[in-house]
Amino acid sequence: MEGTIIATGRSNLATVDILWMIDDRGMLSAYLIGAQGRVNAATPVDLKQVVKGKGGKRGKYAMVTGHYTEQGSVADVLYVTESTSNIVSVFALANDGIRVIATLGAARTN
Repeated sequence: MEGTIIATGRSNLATVDILWMIDDRGMLSAYLIGAQGRVNAATPVDLKQVVKGKGGKRGKYAMVTGHYTEQGSVADVLYVTESTSNIVSVFALANDGIRVIATLGAARTN
């Protein structure tokens, strides 16, 4: 997708939503929207440094929210790929900001 795109995901906490946004420069932002309209923003992450595709300066990103389980712990996550990449990066919003928690590669069959 070109331009600014957004995705939302209900957190494991029933009173919290996470708004994920990728702007037209490839910067990923996350906003934690809590009870009574409180909003906390995380420092943006440059996707061009994380999701290595051949999409040039802007890239064409796709994303979807979900839940990721690792060592028995479930996290609310965002899956992001760039249209020319066979890689999906998994992001989570943690206390210290946006973190990459996994990188998944597409299997190739010939």
